[in-house]
Amino acid sequence: MSVFRAIVVLIFGLGLVACSKGPGHYSQQGLERLEAGKASEASRRFGRALQMLEPQDEAAGLWNALGVSAALTGREEEAEQAFQTALQLDPSLWVAHVNIGILFRGQARTEEAVASFTTAMNLMPQRTEVFEFLAAESLRSGDRQQAVVWMEEAVRQNPTARSLSSLAVMTVDLQTVEERKELLLEAVAMDPRDAAAQVNLAALLDQHRFDAQQAELHYEAFLRLSPDSPLVTQVQQRIQVMEARATSGMTAQPDPVRDEVEALLAQAAQASDPRQALALCLRAHATAARASRVDLRERALRAGATLAPSSPRAFVGLGRLLEEQGRFEEALTVFQEAHQLAPTWEPAWSGVASSMRSLGQETRARRFLESIPTPVP
Repeated sequence: MSVFRAIVVLIFGLGLVACSKGPGHYSQQGLERLEAGKASEASRRFGRALQMLEPQDEAAGLWNALGVSAALTGREEEAEQAFQTALQLDPSLWVAHVNIGILFRGQARTEEAVASFTTAMNLMPQRTEVFEFLAAESLRSGDRQQAVVWMEEAVRQNPTARSLSSLAVMTVDLQTVEERKELLLEAVAMDPRDAAAQVNLAALLDQHRFDAQQAELHYEAFLRLSPDSPLVTQVQQRIQVMEARATSGMTAQPDPVRDEVEALLAQAAQASDPRQALALCLRAHATAARASRVDLRERALRAGATLAPSSPRAFVGLGRLLEEQGRFEEALTVFQEAHQLAPTWEPAWSGVASSMRSLGQETRARRFLESIPTPVP
């Protein structure tokens, strides 16, 4: 069975009403099971929905859904037939062109895959996945220059963390180190939970001897996001190297952003008024944010929470940053501290509830929200 990466934009928008035991009911069940990773069950539901449709009903999306579920269970001939049926019913269904292209790609039918992706690109140029697939096919055929062109177009149309990170890797000898670093910084800022962007940025910072503490933070983020990766042992070794490098001060060039942030935090540490200290810490955070420096943002917000412990502002800011990175347990602890300082302040209590929900604690979050007093007008 080939690896099948499906774009599932399937059932919604068909106009099928999800009434009890009707085609909409079974199509909705199919989508739910597909999202849960139960492709065989999904396939049966989609098949049942198709049997119930009237001849005049729009069925292209359902055939596409059936094709996805068939491909995910290794029934590639059935999947291809389903995608072809979807496209006969609706040649403008771009997602079916993409999905059959993925199927062709897994079968090494390169020309057919490229043709399908190209059709999808013309139908839906704002979907960057199509350009990424075209870039991958160009790389497979040895045409890196064309691959870069496709990936640049993906970034131009609608940049994502994945496309920015991929472009930085592809242009290793075509762009300067600074240009590639900026791409990776933007990728990590856009989606801190993209493991590939985290490790690619860490490796670039490591290789070119930039700030070792910054590289260490992104290596650690990668380990949190991909604890089962085969790169874990290698990354752990590089973290040890980064720790030694940070201690020795061995960097290739100065880090002006860290210098500016540390100077502001030094002033904050000397301030006699906690409010002034917090203001300086927030300035440091803003400086770090402009440079897409997650490591320094966290450093500044933690300093603010330490130097102004009676103010909830830094705690809330830190909680939001930790949530962005998927560090929900830590975020919950920080939001709870903010809530203790300001029980009726919405950013604090809503942060607590948000972190609980992110941890799957829906009942706990609901009960917590019920305990928040209603403001008196």
